[in-house]
Amino acid sequence: MAQNQGGNNGGVRQPDGARDVTEFDQRAATYDDGWRGAWHGEIVTRVGGIARKVAPGAETILDVGCGTGRLLADLAAMRPDATLIGVDPAPAMVEAARQRAAGRFEVKQAAAEALPLPDSSVDLALSVLSFDHWADQEAGLKEVRRVLRPGGVVVVADLFGTWLLLTTIVGRARRRIRGPRVMEAVCITTGMAPRAWQELQRVGPLPVVQALVADYSVPMTRKRK
Repeated sequence: MAQNQGGNNGGVRQPDGARDVTEFDQRAATYDDGWRGAWHGEIVTRVGGIARKVAPGAETILDVGCGTGRLLADLAAMRPDATLIGVDPAPAMVEAARQRAAGRFEVKQAAAEALPLPDSSVDLALSVLSFDHWADQEAGLKEVRRVLRPGGVVVVADLFGTWLLLTTIVGRARRRIRGPRVMEAVCITTGMAPRAWQELQRVGPLPVVQALVADYSVPMTRKRK
């Protein structure tokens, strides 16, 4: 599968996935700055805590949509013995993450839908606020399931909430998974068993950012009709 690349498209409308990559490529230099950087850092810290609890003995950890490598840097401090790998489709994000890595983790330019890793090679796969931007979320989850070892764990933290289903009706045409029950159903379809939800942020009474913890489960079922 061809990887999405940023760049000028001469005014031609890009697919949503390509537009997302271009946007993040342009934001890489300042991604960790300002209120958005602080907000993202807070979510990263919480997901790091979840990772430590759900897979304390993970030997190989993958961050899908690693951005500037913030989570990987935190994990390198917590788990210097683990093999840490990050992937991101935006070239400038990959460069920023490699500079942050300083040899502590590996970063590859790739999209979630085409992970450059062998089958059954990862114990723990993480995604922090990138899932909503995957060009094909179900295909990306299938790839995550492919690279998980039996007994592996995946943690996906993003915009999830029943009330957020309204946001999938308006705006961009691309279908996005934001309903928790829909997310669970897709995980089951791709061969993973949902284990638990953990709330990471809410606005008033409404959950906004939640993390789904799922396990490697049974072989993938046939695509839903």
